[in-house]
Amino acid sequence: MRATQPQLHTYLEVVMSENRYRIDCASTPNESGCTLVIEGPDDDVLDAAVEHARSKHGHTDPADVVRESLRARLEPV
Repeated sequence: MRATQPQLHTYLEVVMSENRYRIDCASTPNESGCTLVIEGPDDDVLDAAVEHARSKHGHTDPADVVRESLRARLEPV
């Protein structure tokens, strides 16, 4: 049986969303009023979020410590 276009679209959304995560700076109060949203596969989001936290928000903890604290804030998309 051939999937109709809407069914295929829905299937792709489910498959893609299962592996996508988001971190939203606006969900945590910050001095700069940052509203950056990073979305993608969990490891990519965490890599970018660690770099952002250290370069833009001045986090000085080791990268692995920042990464683990950010992991708790990952939201599935």
